[in-house]
Amino acid sequence: MVQESKKQVVKEYTELFEQYPIVASLNLMNLPAKQLQDMRAQLRETVVLKCGKRRLMKLAIEHAKNKKQG
Repeated sequence: MVQESKKQVVKEYTELFEQYPIVASLNLMNLPAKQLQDMRAQLRETVVLKCGKRRLMKLAIEHAKNKKQG
C-alpha cells in the first residue's frame, strides 16, 4: 500500500510540472546546509524550490506527460 502522503507529494509535483514551462533538477548531495539556506532565501520571491525523493519526481513527470498526451 502506498502512503497517502507520498500520493499527495506526487500530485503536488505533477501540478507544478504542468504549471511551469521550465523545471530544473539538481543533485544537492554534499551541498552544505548553509549554502542551501542562502539559496532558498535569495530565490524565495522568484522560484519555487522543492526538495524531494527522486522516485516520486519520476512518477510525477510520468503523470504530467500522460496528462499532456491525452
